[in-house]
Amino acid sequence: MLLSRKPEKQEDQTIHFKLENPLQQQQLNKVYNALLGSLQKQLGNGGIKLQTEIIQNTGEDKGKLYTAEEKYQHLEKKNPLLRQLKQDFDLDFD
Repeated sequence: MLLSRKPEKQEDQTIHFKLENPLQQQQLNKVYNALLGSLQKQLGNGGIKLQTEIIQNTGEDKGKLYTAEEKYQHLEKKNPLLRQLKQDFDLDFD
């Protein structure tokens, strides 16, 4: 979740997390104190604060490929010979 969008450091020692939905915010809230304490300790800065914001889907993940079939079809569009390779080796997606 935290790797999908990089947190942004703001001028007032605040780390701003952009989240995609309320579920992500609930998950972050569960580890909020541990995350904040760890960041303050590792960075040697007790004034760090965390801020979250749920953003609307901007459509940038529209192109993300999630399943093996989606990934294969994307690669096949780039290289049509992949279909022949799949047939030759009798490959399938489970």
